[in-house]
Amino acid sequence: MAEPALCRNCQTPLRGDYCHDCGQAAHETRTPIWTAVAIFLQQTFGADGRFWATLRKLLFFPGRLTKEFLEGKQRRSLHPLRLFLIAGALALITPDLLRAERLIWPEAWNAPAAEGTGWVDRFWEGEARLKAWANHPDTRMEQRIAFAMELNRSYLVWSLLGSVLLAVLTAKLLRPRRLLYDHVIFLLHLASFAYLSDAIFRTIGLRTVWGGWPLNVVQALYAVLAFRFVYPSRKLAPPLAWIWDLACGAVVFLVLHEANATLLRVFAVIHAMPPAA
Repeated sequence: MAEPALCRNCQTPLRGDYCHDCGQAAHETRTPIWTAVAIFLQQTFGADGRFWATLRKLLFFPGRLTKEFLEGKQRRSLHPLRLFLIAGALALITPDLLRAERLIWPEAWNAPAAEGTGWVDRFWEGEARLKAWANHPDTRMEQRIAFAMELNRSYLVWSLLGSVLLAVLTAKLLRPRRLLYDHVIFLLHLASFAYLSDAIFRTIGLRTVWGGWPLNVVQALYAVLAFRFVYPSRKLAPPLAWIWDLACGAVVFLVLHEANATLLRVFAVIHAMPPAA
């Protein structure tokens, strides 16, 4: 009779797909890269349907996914951080899959600064270059949005860290009795919806319609409804509670949106800065 396989972590004899002693999965850890990718895709989009159930709740029921997760109902949904990473990846690859118009940087931005020009002066020159390009009559709205999309792709991590952190702190100020962990989960789900809705609007060709306002309205409405569902006010009468909760949700969305826009503006100026001589 063959000896049972041993857990690589604690050397306990295995009797199934997981070690009954330490809980580690009983699969080969060193596999070809495509096998690892296949395992990830199977675990994410597999037969248990967690991804699709999570996606349905995230897109069509604002706040429900967050509330269920915080209540401990986590078996049938993806972890918020994994969902956030998947949504960010989809938002990044959607323009490439659709072969959307790629931004061509103005040739004038390649001109170096005068010798001896300091970083601060180069920054303000980049601001002037960016403003001149944005206000030029030949610069179309689609080009401006393509520029913002390119910045989002290039500086995704930094803009998210800054804007989500500010939004989390804002939510903490508005609901100080809730744990900081609750706010982080809420903002991860909110940012995931923002990414997925952005990808969907690009897919159906509405991302550039009316300067992007339809998408902003959808995201703002989602944010205020989600805030109301996750953080219902219990101290005010129903009409006032609704107004207060919706106002708080709007504040959180504005902080998230404007912080991201401000950071992107800074990154845009840095991109337009003349190279050092």
